[in-house]
Amino acid sequence: GVCDDGNACTSGDACDDKGACIGVAKVCDDGNVCSADSCKDGACVTTAADGACSDGDVCSLNDVCKDGACTAGSAKSCDDGKACTTDSCDAAKGCVFAAASGNACDDGDACTANDACNDGACVGGGATACDDSDVCTIDACDPKTGCLHDNQSDKCKDDNVCTVDSCDKTKGCVYGANTLPCEDGSVCTKGDTCA
Repeated sequence: GVCDDGNACTSGDACDDKGACIGVAKVCDDGNVCSADSCKDGACVTTAADGACSDGDVCSLNDVCKDGACTAGSAKSCDDGKACTTDSCDAAKGCVFAAASGNACDDGDACTANDACNDGACVGGGATACDDSDVCTIDACDPKTGCLHDNQSDKCKDDNVCTVDSCDKTKGCVYGANTLPCEDGSVCTKGDTCA
């Protein structure tokens, strides 16, 4: 039958088959994970609670309850390490990586300069300047190592023992006279020297 268990925080009190009066506990839940809900004298009482929570924004991490409200934690990092994307965080979607244009980047080719992003892809700029203004070198560029300057001084050898062969950075091959011993090809002479 109907009875009263004397607890204002229960309702629907009824006798069980053993003769005890039992009520159904009043549900006190305000839906806030940052509050502790209870019943006192028939009324729901809410107090602030500590602990982890979610503020509904996927761009904040480690949200915590503070003074009964969920407070955003640290910002989520969305850096993908790519120069040709603009990285951001959308509260509902999370990290967003949009194709970028104009950002400086490196296309991996040492023979291009002023590389820049174009619609998410890194595009090489103009050719790397490798001219060292030295006529004694052949200048080239290797895509992996960059500028190469092959010394060509040995190309100035004229096979004449009476010249000092060298390469001048502005003039090119230079053949200076010397006074080294030499052979003029005649068996009638001895102690030949360059003159």
